[in-house]
Amino acid sequence: MHSKLRKAGIVLIVLAVLSRIAEAVFYGDVGPDGVLQESFFLPLTFILLALGLVALAASVVARGGDG
Repeated sequence: MHSKLRKAGIVLIVLAVLSRIAEAVFYGDVGPDGVLQESFFLPLTFILLALGLVALAASVVARGGDG
C-alpha cells in the first residue's frame, strides 16, 4: 500500500511542478493595463503540492507500521 501512496505522491508533485511551469509560461505577467494576469494553474500548483506531500507523508507512516 505504501508504494502506491509514494507513487501517487510523486506523480502529484510532478503535476504541481508542471502546473507551475504552465502558469509561468501562459500567465503570471502584468498586462498593459497594470493588472496581474493569473489563471487556475497557480492555486492548482499549491493544491497538488499539498496533496503530494500528504501522500508521501502517509506512505512514510504506513511503512513505519509494517515493522
